[in-house]
Amino acid sequence: MKSKKVKIPQYLVRGKSRDYCILVFPKKKWLWAYYEGFDERYEIDGDAAAYQQVKYALAALLANPGKIAYFPIHDDGYGEYFKENFDAVLVRPELQLRRSEWGVLRSQLNKTHQIKSFELRYEPEKLYNFYKYLTRNTYASGKFWRREKKTCAKLENGTVFFALRRESCYYYHHAIIAEERLVMGEGGWPDIFSDMICEIGWMITPKSKGLMRQVNKKASAEKNLSESDC
Repeated sequence: MKSKKVKIPQYLVRGKSRDYCILVFPKKKWLWAYYEGFDERYEIDGDAAAYQQVKYALAALLANPGKIAYFPIHDDGYGEYFKENFDAVLVRPELQLRRSEWGVLRSQLNKTHQIKSFELRYEPEKLYNFYKYLTRNTYASGKFWRREKKTCAKLENGTVFFALRRESCYYYHHAIIAEERLVMGEGGWPDIFSDMICEIGWMITPKSKGLMRQVNKKASAEKNLSESDC
């Protein structure tokens, strides 16, 4: 994985007592933040292209803990899937962002408050290897996991706020790449049914996209049939 420079739109906004820098990531078709009832937690699901943006956000928070990563991704879902979904904010707890201020901060995301794009030097291999260093032995691994478990996600006013400690950023970034390497290989995407767990959520494979389309098509046909019988 080669290093590269990534430019991310950036806004300087004013809160009640301080300024904040917000990185706004592009809306991707296959990306949703939602509540996973089985695991009883908030997650972010998306395809490989969408998860690339998530990896950039995690790397940005590691490079600069003072930034806020914002994903304006709320939409109508995808047919029978993700009917209830939300915008997402990834932030380091050290920033002490008050969720109650978010409405005021978000309202300032316009040209007036846009500043020079944030330039991220994205080095995926370096981040991947540093995670392995952080968990290199039993003692280091135990210390790492005690801190990583302090990650939390809260929903407020239609936005899920993921408070990610340094360890969580490394962990989620590593998990995404590890799953990609595990199942993709040189032949590209495998012909598998299930999605891939990336810890922060599930990566939707092309096989699963096909299944979702089939389910939506069937549901639409049944709905039309039911309406015609009325």
